[in-house]
Amino acid sequence: SFHEHLNENKEYDIVHRIITQSGKLKYVNERCRTEFTVSGKPVKSIGTVSDVSDYLRIEQENKILSEIIKQSPVSVVITDLDGNIEYVNDAFTEISGYTFQEVMGENPRILKTENLSPNHYEMLWSKIKKGEIWGGEFINKKKNGDTYIEKAIIGPIINERGELIKYYGIKQDI
Repeated sequence: SFHEHLNENKEYDIVHRIITQSGKLKYVNERCRTEFTVSGKPVKSIGTVSDVSDYLRIEQENKILSEIIKQSPVSVVITDLDGNIEYVNDAFTEISGYTFQEVMGENPRILKTENLSPNHYEMLWSKIKKGEIWGGEFINKKKNGDTYIEKAIIGPIINERGELIKYYGIKQDI
């Protein structure tokens, strides 16, 4: 509480709920810094109150979406712009036999077999580099050498400024 803040001589920073005059529930972040005399008496407090309702709602939505992707029965891969793996979900590790640690920073070509022509991959890269979504199939190789066929959608991840920042792959073992 604010009184504890004064007694402990530290910055006050708390998020709590308020109800507006119209009856709407909001979450606010109150921050305050108090100046004290040499003897420790509070002189003045300067602070802000910020509405963080949208931020908390988006954070909760992101947690939910993240958990859905993690537990999805289809393989999800996220790469950087060079195609190096940054994230795979549990379905990817179950299907491919590779752990997250084994593929982190690797290129998905570690799954590649010689069963598809180079043109197949050139078309994929041509589309996704332009910000388009590619759909098709892969004949991939598991860690143990077994092959499997995946139906895939590969696409761009674009930030709020319209810049291409990553790629995603959603693949189903068929």
